[in-house]
Amino acid sequence: MKLKIIIMVVFVCLMAISCSSKGSSLNGEWVNVESERYSFSFKNGQYEETTGWTPRQRMGKYETKGGKITLTKTHIHGGDIGLEPKWYSEKDFKTGVKNKLVITDHFGQKIELNNEIVNALFQKEIYDYVASVNTITFSLIDQQGSVTFRKKN
Repeated sequence: MKLKIIIMVVFVCLMAISCSSKGSSLNGEWVNVESERYSFSFKNGQYEETTGWTPRQRMGKYETKGGKITLTKTHIHGGDIGLEPKWYSEKDFKTGVKNKLVITDHFGQKIELNNEIVNALFQKEIYDYVASVNTITFSLIDQQGSVTFRKKN
């Protein structure tokens, strides 16, 4: 009997650990409470982010642990930045895309898309987060701001 209880406890603990690392409670589509143009779609460790009018803007992997969520971008959609509307990886940006994309600063000066800028585009984002059944709130690590999303029905 004790062995059966121990096995059940170990099983429940393993299930809790595997669910928390992939954040399965986040599965679904979440829209910003202030603007439905900004949303996330989470599914078993993968995410897509939409901002503005672009149907899809970024996608990647996510992990949750200890009240933090880490978003690791794997692709950026070109339609949002003046490129052919398809997914581009970090490698794509570092090889071919940087020669096709013209970026200008607020003075109209051309900015070269170098590896440093590409690395910044694909930099991991880490947020504190709190999730409930119907809402999720991301807070900047330094606690200077937060954004709340509600689960879309």
